[in-house]
Formats: sequence, C-alpha cells, structure tokens
Amino acid sequence: MKNQALIAFLGGAIVGAAAALLFAPEKGSVARKKIKKALQNEKEKIADMIDHFKDEVIEGKAKLKAAVSKANADEEPEA
Repeated sequence: MKNQALIAFLGGAIVGAAAALLFAPEKGSVARKKIKKALQNEKEKIADMIDHFKDEVIEGKAKLKAAVSKANADEEPEA
C-alpha cells in the first residue's frame, strides 16, 4: 500500500510539473528540455524504487525459506 501511494504521488508530481512547464511563458524548446529533464529524473527515481522493492522481495523470500525450513525441521520426529 505504501508503494502504491508513493507511485501515485510521483505520478501526480510529474503531471503537475509538466503542466506548469507547458503553461510557463517561455520558448517551447526550453520548456521541452525542462520536461525531458524532469521526466528523466522521475524515471530514475522510479527505477530506484523498483530496485529497492526487488531487494525487499528477495530478502522476504529468503526469510520465508528459512522459516519454512525451520518449521519443517521442528516437525520431523527425532529418531
């Protein structure tokens, strides 16, 4: 849920920034450069968030495997 809210916030920020740049009184070429730079920055932020999420999933998977292994070991009767 936290990640969805952050993604929604970033999406809104991108749209707001693009709209502000498009309606700013400056040359179109300058506005396009600013939009391109802003989108590139947001793309990098989102890529970082995805990498962080992947790391969390991998870590969670390892913890789950360890817990399952421990549970299985605890269930086995001793000979």
